[in-house]
Amino acid sequence: MLIKDTELKTWGNSKALRIGKDELAALGLSDKQLAITLIVENGKITIVPKTKYPQTLDELFAGYDGAALTPDDRYEWDEPVGREII
Repeated sequence: MLIKDTELKTWGNSKALRIGKDELAALGLSDKQLAITLIVENGKITIVPKTKYPQTLDELFAGYDGAALTPDDRYEWDEPVGREII
């Protein structure tokens, strides 16, 4: 657990909280992965890291077993509404 006192600073019309390298590392984030979810509840602020996109092919295909799509897996298209060829 990492505990650090910090201050809110003025940034335009808002307040900003600086998150240092050590805190980012503790969250498993780099300075290029800054997507987070901010939760305000019961007088506390919780910051949860959020990965916007998979970072590796393993992450991209996690849960995929390589099986082909079955008719049950495929998207059901609506009936034609215009002059579609197919």
